[in-house]
Amino acid sequence: MPVTGHYLSRRIRHGVVPYVAGYTETVQTEILPVFSGLNERASRIAEAEFARLGAEPASHEFDGDFGDFADGAQEAGEAFYNTMDSLRRTSLTLYAVGLFHLLEQLLCDLCRDASFDVNPPSDTKLDVVADWYRRHFRVDLRALPSWQRVDELRLVANTAKHGAGSSATQLRALRPDLFEDPSLRELMPDAPELYTASHVRLPLAGQDLFISAQDFAAYARATGDFLDEIVGQFEAMADEHFFV
Repeated sequence: MPVTGHYLSRRIRHGVVPYVAGYTETVQTEILPVFSGLNERASRIAEAEFARLGAEPASHEFDGDFGDFADGAQEAGEAFYNTMDSLRRTSLTLYAVGLFHLLEQLLCDLCRDASFDVNPPSDTKLDVVADWYRRHFRVDLRALPSWQRVDELRLVANTAKHGAGSSATQLRALRPDLFEDPSLRELMPDAPELYTASHVRLPLAGQDLFISAQDFAAYARATGDFLDEIVGQFEAMADEHFFV
């Protein structure tokens, strides 16, 4: 059955774009703010722990030195900060992975329609879907301006899931900064051997791969731009017929 470019552009604009936009906005406005102000929150926890320790009945061995209380309070604050900071990094990595696979699945789903008389792609992988778009939709996804950043996100997703491997090697060549611990880099800017991950072992534990909030925002913009560019391709062929 003939399908027009106008029909396909509407499917993306009304069925795909809002979902991806909702995903990225929710991550940035509802989820990531949970990790804001960690230094101040850690200080409050340390102060509360010091007060708690100081309120406990003194033992016979207590000599009036509150140094141990201060050490215990500091450890409590540091434990909170380190745990939450690791969870923040893990969350950013997981949501970046989710963003890429959401985009993959939605683009592949566009190839499934009762009006189409060809089989959908054999896999949801972006490369497979891109070949299908070029062959059946006459749209070359790889030629779109945002493809490079979307493909970078693919490497991030693969590195996060599999650790060391070909994707990690390609990503390191493209974005070496993603393998640098920003906290250690700030403390020891002249010692890259200490703040650069030499191996990618625990990216989903907040180690070895460091996706910042700014990186996630950039990937969010890139996926939105990518979808807009695909819509533009179909709108340019609004009256053309496909599958005829």
